[in-house]
Amino acid sequence: MTPFTVEIYKVETDRLWQTTCDYVEPLVNAFKVIPGIVSGYFGLQLQDSQQLYFIQVWESLEKHREVLASPAAWDAAKQRVEVISSKQESYHALFDADPRPALSAPCTEILRVTANEGVARETVLSILTSLGETLQTIPGVVGPATGLVAEDDQSIAFVCGWQSFEHFASSVKSATVQEKIGQIKPLATAELKHSVLSSYKE
Repeated sequence: MTPFTVEIYKVETDRLWQTTCDYVEPLVNAFKVIPGIVSGYFGLQLQDSQQLYFIQVWESLEKHREVLASPAAWDAAKQRVEVISSKQESYHALFDADPRPALSAPCTEILRVTANEGVARETVLSILTSLGETLQTIPGVVGPATGLVAEDDQSIAFVCGWQSFEHFASSVKSATVQEKIGQIKPLATAELKHSVLSSYKE
């Protein structure tokens, strides 16, 4: 399966006082039966526990579009989402390398980088790919992978698996990692988040 089509779907649980299994489990069950999903993961964002991620690896981008166009396939999940959320956002990225090892790690880094106006996405992609290669040399890091965002020709998605958030926080202080980050900062904006994801379909 190349490229790997990944949907990063973020649900703000603003209709709940607290996000609990009573509300999340029916939504997970609705996602399980959606056709075209090869692997699926869910988890709360560590930086903001009101943000709930559903991350799907699809057969293809075209298959996902077919599902969205079919009320029978999507409506049950959509209804469950609307019980807990009035705000959702999503994007898709096409990964050359398998992102599932990173998504299955104890802690997953979810990064979206958008090249500034006048900066070629390929320039940022080259540095981000080099950053991934650097991270692979750190003990305990799992499967860094990059993917081009389908909806925005300036954006790149990046996922990386860590043993814990503390593992991430201490590791990125290294001089080699900071050098790569320093190269990216003048060229792009970044949205960096983390989640402890659970698998709902493998």
